[in-house]
Amino acid sequence: MPSTPDPQTAKGAGTGRNSFWMAVVFVLGVGMSLAAFFISRHWDEERAHLHLSLQAHAAAAAVGAAADRCDEALHGLSELLGRRDDLSRADFAEIAGPLLRRQPGLLALQWVPVVPHAERPEVEGRAQRELGRPFEFSQLDAAGGRQRAAVREAYWPILFAEPVAGNESALGFDLSMETTRPALLQARDTADLVLSIPIRLGQAPGSQLGYVAIMPVYRGGRIPAVEAERPARLTGFVQGILRTGDFLTVAMREAPTGLIELMGMDLMPGSPFRVVHPAAPQRGERPAPTEAQMRAGWHLELKIKHGERQFALLFRPAPGAMAALRSWNP
Repeated sequence: MPSTPDPQTAKGAGTGRNSFWMAVVFVLGVGMSLAAFFISRHWDEERAHLHLSLQAHAAAAAVGAAADRCDEALHGLSELLGRRDDLSRADFAEIAGPLLRRQPGLLALQWVPVVPHAERPEVEGRAQRELGRPFEFSQLDAAGGRQRAAVREAYWPILFAEPVAGNESALGFDLSMETTRPALLQARDTADLVLSIPIRLGQAPGSQLGYVAIMPVYRGGRIPAVEAERPARLTGFVQGILRTGDFLTVAMREAPTGLIELMGMDLMPGSPFRVVHPAAPQRGERPAPTEAQMRAGWHLELKIKHGERQFALLFRPAPGAMAALRSWNP
C-alpha cells in the first residue's frame, strides 16, 4: 500500500525552500544596495574632484591674466621712457600712479637710468633739489649698511619710485653691482621682461617674498634687432616690485574660488626659495603646510610661466570643501 506523505514533513520542506530563497533575495538585495552605494559614492567623489579641478584651472587662468597685465604695464612704461628723455619725477608719478591702482599685486614701480660717471654730480644734485633732502648714489658696505657708491664707469641707480612712501630707502641705490645684476643684464640682452630670483621685500608687511620684474628701456623706445647693439642703446630699466602673496591673493579673487587652497612654488633651478607662497595651515600644520602635506589626498598642480621663470600652483581642497560638494554623508 503506497505511503501517504506526512503533511508536517511537506510543510517543513516548503518552509525551508521559502527561507532559502528569501535569504538569497535578501543577500542579493543587500549586495545590490552596497554596490549602488559604492558606485554612487565613487561618482560623487569624481564629481567633487571635477568641481575642484575646474576651480583650480579658473584660479590659474586668473593668475596668468594678472601676470599678463603686469607685463603689459611694464612694456608700455618702458616704451614711453625710451621716447622721453625729459621725464620729470612728477611726470613719472603721474604715469605710474594709475598703473599701480590697476595692478594691486604691484607694490611699486621704479625708474633705473644708466648714468655715466661724468653725469653723476648733475643727476645727484637735481634729485636732491627735487626731494628736498640729501641724495647720493649708494651701495652696500661689508656690514650690510649703506655707503656712497664707489667710482665706476656707469651707475644704475633707482632714481624714481612710485609711491615714494615706503620706498625712500631704495632711492639712489645703485643696482649695477647688486643681487639683481644678472637679471638686469639678462633683460638688457634679451630685450624682454625678466624676473629676479625671489627676495625678501623690506617694503612688504612681514617681509613677504617677492620678485623684481625688470624691463629694459632703449633709446627711442625701439628694441635694437641685433643683440650686440643693445648695451649701447640701453638707457635704463623699468622695475615692478611684485609681492607674491598679494599678487596671488588678488588674482584668486577674480576666480570662482572658495573651496580650494593654493601654494605657490618657484621651479627654477638655483632658486633660494621653492615655496614662495604658503597655503593657509589646516589642523596640525602649524605654522604652514609642507609640500608633502599639500600633496596628501586630492591635489592638482598647474604650471605657469612669468617672464622666463617657471612656477607651479599647487591646489588642495579647503577645509569642509569635500563635505560641501558631496551629496552623501559618510
